Amino acid sequence: MNAPPVRAAEDGVYVEIRVVPSARENSVSYSDGVLKVKTTAPAEKGKANREAVKILKPLFGACEIASGHKARRKTIRVRNMDSAGFKARLDALTGGGTG
Repeated sequence: MNAPPVRAAEDGVYVEIRVVPSARENSVSYSDGVLKVKTTAPAEKGKANREAVKILKPLFGACEIASGHKARRKTIRVRNMDSAGFKARLDALTGGGTG
């Protein structure tokens, strides 16, 4: 399994995610190259975006949505992390299966 697209920058890493609003429960999963964040918040007035960031914060630390604010596919910026650090955290989430 390949890791999701990660782009390193001076201010952290940029990672593509997919947000699923109005889900039954909050969760983060990874499969087929997609980091998926399910949130119980609806897709209105940025509620799902804010909830997605809250869900990701314990896993990856300080992060924010960099682009795709009104789309399901978004790019997040994870501050103070490099590509290797992000991959290590993702491996911990998935049990080491990101390849």
